[in-house]
Parts: sequence; structure tokens; C-alpha cells
Amino acid sequence: LGIHTTLAEYQKWRGFDNALLCTATNSFNRLFSNNNPILRGIRDLGMGLINSTPKLRKNFVATAAGAAGDRPRLLKGRPSLELGFINFSGFADQHDRDSFANWIG
Repeated sequence: LGIHTTLAEYQKWRGFDNALLCTATNSFNRLFSNNNPILRGIRDLGMGLINSTPKLRKNFVATAAGAAGDRPRLLKGRPSLELGFINFSGFADQHDRDSFANWIG
């Protein structure tokens, strides 16, 4: 069936992002579950920097939410399959086409 090869390709594609998320989560857990005064100072400095820089904060949140980088079609709000056999010209506007594509995706 090709499902195993498809899953293997997906795992290879998303593997780095998953490893990065696991490493970041573990690091944040260690950093925030620690009362060491030196680590607390570093933590406060880093969080202050992120909070005071809107672009950095936006990128940080987007990355943490999985909304940055190379993402699967569904996470981009597009259908999971290419639907070239459907003629979208009968729809009134782009919003109608997008709504239908999201409904069937």
C-alpha cells in the first residue's frame, strides 16, 4: 500500500521540528522549574527581551505554535489534497472558492 512510505517521508520531513520542540520544551521546563538565582536572572532577562521586542515575540509565538516554517498544507489552511478536477470558476468570488476548498479539505 504506500502508506508506510508516506508516513516515513512525513516523519523525515517533520523530524527536525519535532526534535527542536522536544529540546525547547525540556529546556524551558528545566529553566522555569529552577530557583537558582543566576538562572532566574538569565530567565528574566530573556523573557524581558522577548516581551519588549514585538517582532521577536511574534516569531517566538509563531514557532512555538507550529505556525512558522515549512508546514503541511492543512496547517496553512489549504486542502490536504490537490483538487485539480474541481472547476472553481462557478463560484461568485475568491471567498466562496476558499470556503468550499476548506470545507472539502
